[in-house]
Amino acid sequence: MERLARKFDTARDLVPAPIVDEVAGAEVGIISIGTNHPAIVEARDLLRAAGIETSYMRIRALPINDTVRTFTEKYSQIFVVENNSTGQLRQILHTEMLGCAGKLVSVACSNGLPLAAAWIAEQIQKGL
Repeated sequence: MERLARKFDTARDLVPAPIVDEVAGAEVGIISIGTNHPAIVEARDLLRAAGIETSYMRIRALPINDTVRTFTEKYSQIFVVENNSTGQLRQILHTEMLGCAGKLVSVACSNGLPLAAAWIAEQIQKGL
């Protein structure tokens, strides 16, 4: 087990770093992975028009690194947007960062279609 733990710890520094777009004054964070990016960019515009500023982190690879931990510590709520039915990314983040578990809100859907920006914005507004 120690060998596997070392392997994961080494990988944290070798995988591509997340892309972060932080907005001054935002109290809400959004984390996602994969092809949801265009819909999240549009959803953030919809939320901004409704007076809700958000910061956004696009995770590009696992395992997560300290950038993810630092991001989650800054916000009172983190919406984890993912295109699957089980909320797998949220579960991974919960396992990796037990102290942030109460902040992580799953926004997951799996209906065979890409996520829609309006749906993402609506789910975040409901969660606030």
